[in-house]
Amino acid sequence: MLSPSLRFALAFGTSLFAHAAAQAQPIGAQPDPSGAASATARVEEVSLDTLSVTATKTEGSAIDALSGSSVVTTQQINRFQPSRLSDVLRDVPGVTTQENQNDPAQAINIRGLQDFGRVNVLIDGARQDFQTSGHSANGVFYLDPELVGGVDITRGPSATIYGSGAIGGVVAFRTRSIDDILAPDEQAGVVQKQGFGTNGQRFLNTTALGARIGTAADVFGQFVFRNNGPYRDGLGIRIADTGNELTSGLTKINIRPDDGHEISGTALLQRFDFTNAGTSNTGARFANAVQADTYTLGYRFARPDVPLVDVSLRGYHTTTHNDLTFLQDSPSGVYGTLGARAGNRITYDLETSGFDIHNTARFDTWALSHALTVGGDYVGNRVHTTDNAGGFGAAFTPSGERSLAGAFVQDEIRYGS
Repeated sequence: MLSPSLRFALAFGTSLFAHAAAQAQPIGAQPDPSGAASATARVEEVSLDTLSVTATKTEGSAIDALSGSSVVTTQQINRFQPSRLSDVLRDVPGVTTQENQNDPAQAINIRGLQDFGRVNVLIDGARQDFQTSGHSANGVFYLDPELVGGVDITRGPSATIYGSGAIGGVVAFRTRSIDDILAPDEQAGVVQKQGFGTNGQRFLNTTALGARIGTAADVFGQFVFRNNGPYRDGLGIRIADTGNELTSGLTKINIRPDDGHEISGTALLQRFDFTNAGTSNTGARFANAVQADTYTLGYRFARPDVPLVDVSLRGYHTTTHNDLTFLQDSPSGVYGTLGARAGNRITYDLETSGFDIHNTARFDTWALSHALTVGGDYVGNRVHTTDNAGGFGAAFTPSGERSLAGAFVQDEIRYGS
């Protein structure tokens, strides 16, 4: 037989449960005629699809894209707390990365295709075409994950609308912007982040600030400093030449002179310093100083009352300069046989300039709705190599020029709703 105190506790708990269930009924729900609250009542939730613009150059749900598309959002990146871009892309189907423990550069592989432009890597719409021939990846790019605000990935040759030659796919990185630090109703703000570590990562500082000037313009700036030291493996052994240092700055401005018009500009500057002794840590040692800069300027006009015009034009210029200095403590080996001495240098310079333009016209024909996109792109690469440290660099990555151009027509047709 239950004691009076236990009977009171059970009755009180039951009344609380009934009250909570009644409060959880959806708005407009009718009470149960018997007066008992329904235990199955629940609050309706609304979940929005992740949007992608990579697959077709028209904004739409990634799940509805006919090609293999994936999106990595700002929220996912913040949850990962990545130290390298491989951490950001590790869960994307069909995508792998190749990296060297001595070098912060990244190479992206989509469904087995990699290097030499097969996968088009974009940063704010600007192609990253830097490549050197060697024992590791032959097409890499430099970007710190603290600067990334989102990633759109399209797998397969349909990505050629995002750049000529992209037979493997496209990976479009969006750098952080004012919307990543300010809510829509906020005018100005600063975000400060610092990190400390004891194995590998030593210190990280990220400072981001932005301001909105009404609806006419907004400005954004970010500064990142990262210092990584050599890490120790599971046995406590220090792995030499696995540290690096980064100093980078990002500036963005968007100007809206009139309804539907937007002019945007981006400047991204990155400086990486590290020592590279090859993929196995047994090769000749070089001190590397990499300067990777990206500049973009874009214009877009889009307005609902002008359905035949949704035009976007973007021009860009990227430079990657890698200055390698042969170190005294390098094993002589082949480099010594070829006459390399401490202080001898190899430099790789790649300048990429290009633009892309496209317009989407939306109209109906009978029961069909069309989004007809016509566009094209051009990119020119200029490589300059100097080498007085043995000649390998100039032999396998010679100076030269390359230009690519392409055009496309795409019609998205929908029937019904």
